[in-house]
Amino acid sequence: MIVMAANNSNLLFGYLAGKYEGQVGCMMSPQSGWSRPMWFMRYAIDNGIYAATQTGKDWPEAEFMKMLDKAKDSGQDPVFIVVPDVLYDRAATLRRFDEYAPRLEQFGFPLAMACQDGMTPRDVPKGVIAFIGGSNQFKAKTWDFAKAGLRVHVGRVNSLPRLKATHRCGAISCDGSRFFRSGGALVKRTRPMADITPLLKYLEWTRHETDSQKELFKCH
Repeated sequence: MIVMAANNSNLLFGYLAGKYEGQVGCMMSPQSGWSRPMWFMRYAIDNGIYAATQTGKDWPEAEFMKMLDKAKDSGQDPVFIVVPDVLYDRAATLRRFDEYAPRLEQFGFPLAMACQDGMTPRDVPKGVIAFIGGSNQFKAKTWDFAKAGLRVHVGRVNSLPRLKATHRCGAISCDGSRFFRSGGALVKRTRPMADITPLLKYLEWTRHETDSQKELFKCH
């Protein structure tokens, strides 16, 4: 599973992406801005609607479209781009998907549908990634989307229990905005442990998980 941190220039971010190649990626958005990703780092592009809604600002649609142009010119395709949605509103999200998906398909990138409260796997078109957004209660439905055979990405996964649960669901990726919010420092005066700790513990946990699986199928 790829854990996508919010776009940043922290040196520790680059180090972890190199050490755990294929497991650490970058989630870009109009709010974080565009920066050409390192060649070994997978990335995705969020539409930025969640951040805009939470801060009471207008959705920066023009910035979102500019980012897609830059991604196209970079020659390094994103894992997916998130089609515009409406927070916590199933019907409005479906209408918005139908409005924007044909335009975004022209870029040639895989599309992700932001699944909101009340949505089911049947709402996700064939070939589209299910981006599990919505409320915390709705995220418990992640298993339903994964069991339906959909490729699943889960948004707002910042704690170790959520990272492990998302991993076990079979999600291809998840994202969290808090990992490098404190600059990646392990100790801060204002808090006992910084937000990077869940990510570090998860990455180490996956190593042991992989080793256990190898032992399970090891021939003697």
